[in-house]
Amino acid sequence: MKIIRVLFVVALAATIVGCGDSPDETAAKAKQLVEQENPDEAAKLYRQIVEEWPQSPEAPLALYELAQLHSNNLIEAKNKRENLERAVEYYERLHADYPTHEKAPLALFSVGFIQNNELQDYDAATRSYNKFIEEYPDHELVASAKDELEFMGLSPEDILKQKAGLE
Repeated sequence: MKIIRVLFVVALAATIVGCGDSPDETAAKAKQLVEQENPDEAAKLYRQIVEEWPQSPEAPLALYELAQLHSNNLIEAKNKRENLERAVEYYERLHADYPTHEKAPLALFSVGFIQNNELQDYDAATRSYNKFIEEYPDHELVASAKDELEFMGLSPEDILKQKAGLE
C-alpha cells in the first residue's frame, strides 16, 4: 500500500510540474501567451526554457524573447527603466552564452542601443558598440553602430545640423 501511495505522489508531482513538456512545446505555449496578450505568463515559460533546457535550440530564442518583452515594456515592473535594464541583461546573456547563435550580433547591438538611447549610459553604450564592431565587422548593422557612436548624446536637431555641416 505504501508503494502505491508513493507512486501516486510521484505521478501527481510530475503532472503538476508540467507533464514533461519539451522546450519546443513550452516555447509554443509562451508564444501563444504573448499573442493572447499575457506576456508575464509567457515570460515565466521562457525563463523555464532557459533554466531547464539551456542546451536546447529554444534557449537562446527564449532569452531573445525575454529581452524583447522587457524592452517593449510589456512585463510588469516597477518602472520602464527596470524593464530596460532587464532587457539589457537578457541580451547580454544571449550574447555571452550563445555567441555563435544568429541572434547574438543583434543582441549585442541592442544592448548598445538601449544603453545609448533609453538609459543614456553613454560609457556603457560606447563599450557595447565598439565590442559589436570588433566582433562583427562585416555585420549589416556596423554602419548604424558607427553612427550611434558619432552622434551619441546629441538631440535629433543637433544631429541634423552636424550632418548638414552647420556646426
